[in-house]
Amino acid sequence: MTRPCCCWYRYQVPKVVSAVNQKVQAIATTEISWDLVSAVVQLPSTCKGIEAFATVVQIPELKLQTELGDLELVWADGVKQQQFLALPFAAVHQLLSSQLTKVTSENTVAHTIICWAEQHDPSQEQLQDLVSLVRMRHCTLPYLTTVISSSSCFTRCHDTAELQLAALCCSMSADSIATMVKQQQPVLVKFPAWAADKRPASAMAKLKMVWYVPLTDVQASFNCAQEGLQSLGNVDNKKQARAWQGYDWYMSLELTNDGQVVQDEKKQVKVGLFLRCRAATGTVAEATFCLQAEQTQVQTQVPVVPLGAYVGPPRQVPVAGHAAPPFGGPFGGFGQPAGGFAPALGFGFVAPTVRPEVTATHVFVGSQGWGSRDLFGLGAVGDWATMEGKLRSKSVVHADGCLHLMGEVTAIR
Repeated sequence: MTRPCCCWYRYQVPKVVSAVNQKVQAIATTEISWDLVSAVVQLPSTCKGIEAFATVVQIPELKLQTELGDLELVWADGVKQQQFLALPFAAVHQLLSSQLTKVTSENTVAHTIICWAEQHDPSQEQLQDLVSLVRMRHCTLPYLTTVISSSSCFTRCHDTAELQLAALCCSMSADSIATMVKQQQPVLVKFPAWAADKRPASAMAKLKMVWYVPLTDVQASFNCAQEGLQSLGNVDNKKQARAWQGYDWYMSLELTNDGQVVQDEKKQVKVGLFLRCRAATGTVAEATFCLQAEQTQVQTQVPVVPLGAYVGPPRQVPVAGHAAPPFGGPFGGFGQPAGGFAPALGFGFVAPTVRPEVTATHVFVGSQGWGSRDLFGLGAVGDWATMEGKLRSKSVVHADGCLHLMGEVTAIR
């Protein structure tokens, strides 16, 4: 492929041009190698203006959009992640600058740049070119003020005043943004992408996670919790965390004792399931989700527990007909989040036979999680044999000897 290209440039041989163009047009996307994509995107800019190269320069766009053009799907697939992270700067820039690239949230574009930069250590100029492609007005305010503003990728390229304006843009109407553009606000002139329209919507409307937990792992955690080794009484799938809308999500099965000794100084234990966000201290994410355990028989799944919270001044939030209590509650509380956010929490229970009708929103601070400390409604149990028997009676232990746990994140604000 490279030899005919040299002929085009040096001799402009019409027959070579025609033959290579036809050859390129006949190549199926799946047959285009990533090495070829990398080679083409890094051709000198002078080549891209030559008519003979018109077909060849379309190769990267075709391959990138077909296989990596939906960024939410990229971060939900381990193979696609590795393909993306191996791309050179020019290919990443082309993908993020394309009007065809899809996301559910602009947060994902920022997340994409941060992750790629960690792998490649780009120059200041390259990093500036990438971060300038983020359409800041479409990022969520918690993400912008706690993730972007603390990321070295962005603080190296934006000063404090610029990041403050970016946060302001998140809460402004389209008309207000248009007025600022018309008045040639200096920062928007410098970063025109901040005022651009939303990107096309991703095909991934929500994040679905399935996690198979061997009963032997649950038993080991049960024994640790009984002995008071609380930090060892947890099992999680952090290594299989999946990103959606800029945040990494995973589930954690947590076994806790209630402090009451049964016998031989061993304590009663509950089994809980939590959703967690793999994030730095001070990060705030506001999300709607549900957690379930798949049963072996056709019956109502057990139980879906909605919780509620919001970012803003403290207030009382009724959930499922219950008045919101102050900090804490039946699932425990958390400390005051960084940045002056003050959560108000509301809790409500839905019986296993009733489909929940209230969509609840939760605030995640750093790596702290939300969920149920007694997922299966078994209460505190004093010995493993009894716990295993109760789990089997709930039809949640499958033929493979595992609990099949499911988590869905349906919205992030």
